[in-house]
Amino acid sequence: MVSWEAEVQDFHVVCGVLGVFGLLLGSVSYFVKERLFISEPLICLLIGTAFSRHGAGFILPNKYADDDRWLSHINLSFSRLDLCLQVFLTGLQLPPKYLRQQWRPLLIILGPGMTLMWLISSLIVWALTKNFSFLESLVVGGCIAPTDPVLANSIIKGRFADDYMPLDLTHFIAAESGANDGLAYPFVFLGLWLFYARHSADVSAGTATGYWFGDTWAYVVLLSVVWGAITGYVARKVLRFFANLRYIDLESFHAFPVFTALMLIGTCGLVGSDDVLACFVAGNVMGWTGWFQSETDDDSSQSTLDMLLTQAIFLWFGAVCPWPEFADSAEVIGIGRLIALAVLVLLLRRLPVVLSLYKIMGPVPNLKFAAVMGHFGPVGVSAIFYLYETVIWLEEHFEPSPEVLRLERVTRLVVWFVVVSCVVVHGLSISAFKIYEYLAARMGHAEAKGLRERWKKEKDLWQHSTFHIGGPRAGEVRDHDDRPRLPPHRINWRRLRHPETNSSE
Repeated sequence: MVSWEAEVQDFHVVCGVLGVFGLLLGSVSYFVKERLFISEPLICLLIGTAFSRHGAGFILPNKYADDDRWLSHINLSFSRLDLCLQVFLTGLQLPPKYLRQQWRPLLIILGPGMTLMWLISSLIVWALTKNFSFLESLVVGGCIAPTDPVLANSIIKGRFADDYMPLDLTHFIAAESGANDGLAYPFVFLGLWLFYARHSADVSAGTATGYWFGDTWAYVVLLSVVWGAITGYVARKVLRFFANLRYIDLESFHAFPVFTALMLIGTCGLVGSDDVLACFVAGNVMGWTGWFQSETDDDSSQSTLDMLLTQAIFLWFGAVCPWPEFADSAEVIGIGRLIALAVLVLLLRRLPVVLSLYKIMGPVPNLKFAAVMGHFGPVGVSAIFYLYETVIWLEEHFEPSPEVLRLERVTRLVVWFVVVSCVVVHGLSISAFKIYEYLAARMGHAEAKGLRERWKKEKDLWQHSTFHIGGPRAGEVRDHDDRPRLPPHRINWRRLRHPETNSSE
């Protein structure tokens, strides 16, 4: 009875904390995000830490879970839910037929680009971790190779994006971050299968490679692409059919993508396929014609869901992050090397790759925008997801041993520290840029004067150049004067709700 009362009290405490935080942040959200240019994930991470057992003690993840194993499963499930919903909405919000139009540059950044990011990250981990093999570093590098669609929102949405970023480039960054979150499975599991072969007498390196091709590539990745495409196509046809019959109301119409993503999480999880990639593919196929986007163009439900997911996941990350372990990591890496590793990952993991490939990627106009894209490729929710995929896979395939426990610990330390570093750096990057712009202009630097106007002019020139591929915004039909007008096939939801009123008119 006492335990039950304690659990009820914990529930009310968490609800109260979340409610008060949401009200306070919501009251000044525009000022914080569009005036101070501080990202929401950074604020939520700091507040989650302040309310955790390392601070006020209101949010206690270790108390809610029976042991570390259950906490790992909770972290995996929470990050899976957030990631799948986020990438589904990312795919859904892309322009019509975007993957077919931009398959070449996406193939470049997702193929050789992501492979280089994985290898560079692995080399940095291998160089700075004590007594850690390159094979084990491949696992850690695979976890931090993908970019995060949530943290990338700071340059693809909002006032900064409107003022400085070409629309084609924001679409391209969104598509890349959505796709590579699901494509990190082969990078992570190549290292895991080879690690399994090294420490197992029954499996050779050739057999492990066969598992990687057959299980990871064919079953996990390719099956998820096929199932996601089929699900997205059927969902679009079913939704259009019942909407034309006027059998669906507005609320259910807007909730349809969420239920589709939840169905994919469940079905892919039951068969062991890649639900993250399936959700991105399904979202893109569902919005393939632009019809759904045109029906929801003036609706904020998707943005509201995105905000709630972001606040919840980063509050949880702040509470569950192993902060004391960073200082107690001298045995495997040490806090000094962790800081150096995070700095090198931020500088070398993505920026040199994008700068070397941008000339053959159409949506990236020039070196300046390539540098912006290279910097804003943060490590976030997807890294935590793959971290706990790795931890649980190791627990299922190995008995506890010094080698396995060491791999788990290094992966946990490096991934968490890099994620926290990316949240802080990318959460303050635009603020730092705006402060530099302001101070340089006040000090009379000639280069700083009119900086915003030059960026905007360059953005507009690219936006209307002959190289513009992305087309109009999703669901828009453009007249000859380039002014958007609504498509003629939109559903009149007011007439659907009140047919007697419209018929009397």
